[in-house]
Amino acid sequence: MFREHPNRPSKVLVLFLFTLAIILKLAIIIMEFAM
Repeated sequence: MFREHPNRPSKVLVLFLFTLAIILKLAIIIMEFAM
């Protein structure tokens, strides 16, 4: 159906990393708020 370019990161990977960064940022904020 669709091909992935080897020199270009896939959209799924970018989306995953973006979501992971948001989750980590929220976790740091919650931990700082809890202390």
